[in-house]
Amino acid sequence: PNGLAGFDRLRALQYLNISGAPCGSIDDVGKFPSLRRLTLAGVDLKDVSPLTQAQAIQELQLDSNPIEDFTPLLDCPHLQVVYVDMEQLPVAQAQLADAMFSLEVQP
Repeated sequence: PNGLAGFDRLRALQYLNISGAPCGSIDDVGKFPSLRRLTLAGVDLKDVSPLTQAQAIQELQLDSNPIEDFTPLLDCPHLQVVYVDMEQLPVAQAQLADAMFSLEVQP
C-alpha cells in the first residue's frame, strides 16, 4: 500500500508527519511540490529513493526505519537536515560523507 495516497489532494502541504504508521511506500511523495518537512519515523521505510521526487524537501526525519541505502538523499537539492537514530548513524555517515546537508541524531 502507498502510505501517501490519501493525501494526494493536498498539493500545498508543507509539513507531513506519519510517524509510527507503517506506510509501505512513499512513491507518491513527488505529488507534494510544496513539501518542506517530512517525518517518517518508525514507518518501516526501506527505500528512500522516492524522496528525490520531493524537490522542495528541506528536513527529513527517518529514525527507526530499516534503511540500508541513504545515497539517494544526495539528489535532494534543498535538503538541509536529516535525522537518524544511533543504529542508523554509522551507515548514514559513511554513505553521506559528501552531503551538503547536516546529519543529526534523533534522541
